[in-house]
Amino acid sequence: MPYMSICCEPTAGCPASATRPPWNRLWHAPRNKWAYGRTATLPALAAAYGYGQARNHPYRDGNKRIAFLAMAILLGLNGSEIDAPEEEVVALMLKLATGRLSEAALAKWIRLHLIPYTDS
Repeated sequence: MPYMSICCEPTAGCPASATRPPWNRLWHAPRNKWAYGRTATLPALAAAYGYGQARNHPYRDGNKRIAFLAMAILLGLNGSEIDAPEEEVVALMLKLATGRLSEAALAKWIRLHLIPYTDS
């Protein structure tokens, strides 16, 4: 099972709203994907975190950056990283936030840019 403990739990100091949408969908959708569809790939799980964060806009500012970081952290904790030019990542996250990119398309993009993590 992939390491998925980047979830924010209300008992860990998160706001009480962490148990209500959009937080509920945002943090629990990836775990549900894994629990009920054990065939979920690491790119699909990372995409679920990124899609939920970018599309639900739980913060006033920084949602696209936090979405990308959530994906990168999950991938990094599981021995992988994204190898893509910054300009491409920015364009991707803008498309995601404006609804022009689906979760499945995001997972495909991650899969195409996924490399083993190297500690350099």
